[in-house]
Amino acid sequence: MNNPMEFLQKEILHQQYRDACFHLESFIRTGKSGELMALVGPTKVGKSRALQKVVRALILEERERLELDASYAPILFLEAPAALDRKEYLHDWLYRALQGLMEPLIEFRADRSNQASTLVGLRASEQAMRRGLENALRSRQTHTIVIDQAQRMILPEHKHRRRLHSILEVTHSIAELAGCRLVLCGTYDIWDHIKANDVLASRCTLSHFHRYDVARNEEDYRIWCDTLYTIQSLLPAAFQKGWSENARLLLEGSLGCVGLLIDWLARASQQKIAGRASLSFSQCLERTMLPLDLRETLLHQILAGEKLLEPKANDVIAAALGLTQEKPGRIPARRGKPGTRNPTRDPVQTGRETFE
Repeated sequence: MNNPMEFLQKEILHQQYRDACFHLESFIRTGKSGELMALVGPTKVGKSRALQKVVRALILEERERLELDASYAPILFLEAPAALDRKEYLHDWLYRALQGLMEPLIEFRADRSNQASTLVGLRASEQAMRRGLENALRSRQTHTIVIDQAQRMILPEHKHRRRLHSILEVTHSIAELAGCRLVLCGTYDIWDHIKANDVLASRCTLSHFHRYDVARNEEDYRIWCDTLYTIQSLLPAAFQKGWSENARLLLEGSLGCVGLLIDWLARASQQKIAGRASLSFSQCLERTMLPLDLRETLLHQILAGEKLLEPKANDVIAAALGLTQEKPGRIPARRGKPGTRNPTRDPVQTGRETFE
């Protein structure tokens, strides 16, 4: 492999990647309209690649129908933009969604019933663009809306938190009114904001594309070793030697994320091929490893996100529902008929005890 960029195009079919593809495909095929799926995980773990693979495969299945009907668009795939102007983000998002459906004359979608919007000129109102997007999704017979990098739709400032939730609610309501499913793919911030909204959380299916926690999970350690052997066979011949000796270094530099590992190995192989044949495999890895501060930041974000998904005990819910209260014991059945003396009775005070 003379070009290290070819390594980036290789598909590493490790266990987490296959599970993510399976969950995505199952939801797109069998999910009901208005339902939501959130595929969350660390940065550079392979979420976007799995998403692109599933969408590409499902669209190829519709090739015959797409050739017969040019207006048919089964899946709307979008990448959420970063927020340059927070006040105009919803307008920009709706505009990009209409562009994804190749809708004409987007700028002319002004609400003529609103006198204020007519004074703006050619700028379309958000209400008109929303209705136009709903109609376009219905006419194109779109059944799924897929949004990659959905964490960019979330603004970190607390003063904009309510508008943030409104953007997520508007996106979900558009999909629900148009009869579509909604797939959000991104970091753990997505789930942190979805669970804060009861409407979104009650309709959401969570899929966790987690890293390989080798130190705590024996199964992850086995799969990680198998993944390393698979990657080793795809590397240039100069990297075949000394692979097992650098297993710990590979884990420390990639944090257990296959996407980080692939990008790192591509940089190392590029440095090896670029006239530095005297460098060993370990030296190339150490020179192209991400800085320590950056890896610490990524690991802190990963651990904080994994903590959000840790299973919690149901004691709080059970206590709120009154399920943890001890049931009163049954009154023992009385033996004998009413009026019959019990076999044992307490001693009766006669009054003589005070004189004795």
